[in-house]
Amino acid sequence: MVQQQQTLETAATAMHLVETSALTGQGSEAAVFLPEPDASIDPGPPREDKTPLARSWQAVQDSFNASIEKARHDPETARDLFRFMTYGHTDEKSLHRVRDTFALLSIPLEFLSH
Repeated sequence: MVQQQQTLETAATAMHLVETSALTGQGSEAAVFLPEPDASIDPGPPREDKTPLARSWQAVQDSFNASIEKARHDPETARDLFRFMTYGHTDEKSLHRVRDTFALLSIPLEFLSH
């Protein structure tokens, strides 16, 4: 029991020293012992990644979001988007999941029946 108590006290002391930066943790898991950042401080907007891949991915996201917005009002776009999202996945579970997603995105499901 005494040895266990000494081990716990030693671990607590080491954690305190790492947390207060009096001791620098080593190894790939050292960050586990650092205190969490203060959540009350707004880190600001995320840094914009300007790499070609990031710009391409942003263009894909923007296009997809525009398609969703158009599908909310245009039955043909809704059907095209449904076909795209179910490509290669025609089992009932997949179709149901996409229909649920459409409902969450406020895309009228009746657009799919025409």
